[in-house]
Amino acid sequence: MTEKGAISIPIEERQPLLGDNVHDQRPARGCTRGIFCKRCVVGTHADSKKRFFLRRMIAGMLIVWIYYAIFGYRHSELDRHGGKHHHHHHHDHEGGHGHNNKCVRKDLVPWERGPSKFGTSAENISLRFGNGNMFSKVDVVSSGDVMSPMVLVNANVTKARRHCHHHDGHDDGVKDTVSTKQTQHLGLHIDVDEQDDEFSMTIWADDHLEPDHGRDHPDDPDNEHHRCSFCAGLEVVILLPESFTTFGRLFVEGVVMEFQARDLGRITFDTFSVSTTVGAILLQSDLVIATEIFAHSTTGTVEIASVTAPAGKPLKVKVTTTVGAIDVNAVLPRVVADAEDQSHEIDLSTVTGLVQIDVKAADEDILLTKKGAATVPGDAQIRASSDVGQIITTISLADDQLLFLNSKSTTGQIDTTVDDKFLGNIRVQTDMSRVDVFEAEDSKSEIEYEKNSKQLKVGHKHLKDNGDDSSDENDSDIVLRSGFGQVALTFV
Repeated sequence: MTEKGAISIPIEERQPLLGDNVHDQRPARGCTRGIFCKRCVVGTHADSKKRFFLRRMIAGMLIVWIYYAIFGYRHSELDRHGGKHHHHHHHDHEGGHGHNNKCVRKDLVPWERGPSKFGTSAENISLRFGNGNMFSKVDVVSSGDVMSPMVLVNANVTKARRHCHHHDGHDDGVKDTVSTKQTQHLGLHIDVDEQDDEFSMTIWADDHLEPDHGRDHPDDPDNEHHRCSFCAGLEVVILLPESFTTFGRLFVEGVVMEFQARDLGRITFDTFSVSTTVGAILLQSDLVIATEIFAHSTTGTVEIASVTAPAGKPLKVKVTTTVGAIDVNAVLPRVVADAEDQSHEIDLSTVTGLVQIDVKAADEDILLTKKGAATVPGDAQIRASSDVGQIITTISLADDQLLFLNSKSTTGQIDTTVDDKFLGNIRVQTDMSRVDVFEAEDSKSEIEYEKNSKQLKVGHKHLKDNGDDSSDENDSDIVLRSGFGQVALTFV
């Protein structure tokens, strides 16, 4: 029954009602017409296309990551260049830096013919890794088993094959010594020299097992010699007598995958210097005592668990990296009052790594006190910089100790915590973010600001009952600056 004047329209089975939103209907799964499909809802293919490419991109990145995670590490230690070319002990080694993806650890065999133990009475040790395809690890440790310094070398080298072994007519069963000059067939070379109270060792390797590598061989049309690349893996241990209380200069340089110093006892070094082109530098001894410490790593981290200088002398620390992080804990000893140099200097610099530094002032030295020597805390001059990474600094001061702190970063955040004993000038600045200065609770000092804005705070911290005497030329200084990161200075 229809109302008068109404029009009756027959409805077929499965036909949508007029009130339904037919535009929300989507085509059946499996449409292949893409953007030319007139039946599909506008924008549907655009969205699905974006999701399709996003899934493909994520899957591709995951495959690449898995490949490098599994296969990249195995070759990474061997594919890096062999460092600087050293002209040492009258030899000029021909050839370039060793690069060979086929040179992996599973292909190496023990180097049984080479010398492995070197004793010395020198008070200075220099270890260099020269040219060649090598990966190495160096440990420095004190031991009660030795009476004089000793260097132990354990090496694994490329296994020689018949077509690339050099037949020199000599019996290779005889163990070579340091004085042996014809050791090219071994591929690995150790040059040792001891003079002027310094033990000097240089380790280098041939790029190939054949001594005249790189030349044409008429009897070898397939140039099989060129395929016999050589590499070596080394573990070097420098043993220092546990009874030692002083040592001169320790110097290590070259392609070192990891340098580690541990259990050094109470040995006091004049200079402790380590430079690696690849690996990490880890000074994990409970306490490293040295007047000067230099550490540089191109791609590795540098960690110094605890370092201080001999009693009565200022501490000098310089650490640089390109990629790796820097973590240093330093104790500043009191300095003899009549010393010409009374300034502790700590300089930490990296391009992309994180910088963390914790500095504490040492207590009075009992031996110096018994001798009646007058001491002063010494000025603390600390510089930290990172182009990209964050800088975290914690400083505890002695009474009347001056602090000159300069931290800067281009994009990283700067967090600095300083002892409330600090009195002097502060300048905290950022170009694009914000700065904060937090004063200590119940502080005896206060800060008078010349400039106080969201991005710049310049002022002078002085004792409350003495007024603001900013003309004192002996005032300490804190300068913190970041281009894009936040900067915070907290007094505790």
